[in-house]
Amino acid sequence: MEKMLLEGPHNNGRQMEIDLARGLAVLFMIIIHFQEYFLKLSYWETDWALAGDFLGSVPAAPVFMFLMGVGFVYSRHQEPKYFAKRGLQLLVGAYVLNILRGLIPCLIVWWQTGYQEDYAYAWETVFFVDILQFAGLTLLSFALFKYLRLNNWLIALLGLLLALLNFFLLGIQSDNLYFVAVTGLFWGSGEVSYFPYLSWIFYPIAGFLFGGFLIRCGNKIRFYALCLLLGGLVWFGSAFGLQEGYGIDIGLFSDYSYYHHTLLGNVAFTGFILWWLGILFFLFPLVPKFAMRTIQRWSYNVTQIYIAQWLIIGWLVIPFYYWSLEPPMYFVYLLPVIVASDVAAHYYRKLRARYSIKIM
Repeated sequence: MEKMLLEGPHNNGRQMEIDLARGLAVLFMIIIHFQEYFLKLSYWETDWALAGDFLGSVPAAPVFMFLMGVGFVYSRHQEPKYFAKRGLQLLVGAYVLNILRGLIPCLIVWWQTGYQEDYAYAWETVFFVDILQFAGLTLLSFALFKYLRLNNWLIALLGLLLALLNFFLLGIQSDNLYFVAVTGLFWGSGEVSYFPYLSWIFYPIAGFLFGGFLIRCGNKIRFYALCLLLGGLVWFGSAFGLQEGYGIDIGLFSDYSYYHHTLLGNVAFTGFILWWLGILFFLFPLVPKFAMRTIQRWSYNVTQIYIAQWLIIGWLVIPFYYWSLEPPMYFVYLLPVIVASDVAAHYYRKLRARYSIKIM
């Protein structure tokens, strides 16, 4: 029987189940962002809206960040300098995006409505700590890991220590926007901190360790069967045993607890990710080829689609305002946003290749 793990890199190349998970996360991301901005509040408790809310939570951002760590293993770039440069680019780009998709269109909305809360919200968007800020800090962290030549055991230990530090710092909260704009990069110190480093760094580290096993995998059927079993036990035990059974919040009680969850949520969500990857590995042969081509394109263009969908959604608040759409028009507008984000990312990549331009 073929060994499950071999000594050196063996399972190279693109992994279809990874592309499938990342591509679906792109779709879920667009759906939840559009829903949060435009769906009328009276529909938020409907079954389909709650389903969209869940798909936009654990199968989206935690999956993205876990697969970012897997990508570090498979990347042809392994130099600390590359990680540091890319991390700084993402950090700067994140705040440029905040201005382009938040400040400018929201100021136009304020000019239309005259509402003071629209003016305040416009300036608040500049300081949002979103997933690009977190990705930049993660790349800088891995640049340091590689520069110091830390082995996997030390990286894993550091991930646990950072998660424990999160417990102590989460008690420090503030309503001061400028304080949160800085501290919120590192822990969930306020409401504009959506992806604080200490709550989310667990996933890229876990993904990096997972990627180290995956690239050595000699028997993916056994490997993913084990992921399916162990991940399912952790996830369903946490979701139904702890949260539903004992009322212990693993990060799903509210949006605030989701963005600022602790080590318990890290473990529970990682269990879901392993279970989800196992499910997708075994379901992949059933995915039609035309659908898989689209999903792979989404997976490959993930950063560009993320930027495109935020620019589109951010500027749509001008004609639509917030929470203004109800079915069927909500769905009529959602589909073009998905398609337009995909097309914009695709043609940006083509233009970048042809003219050697690179914005992000």
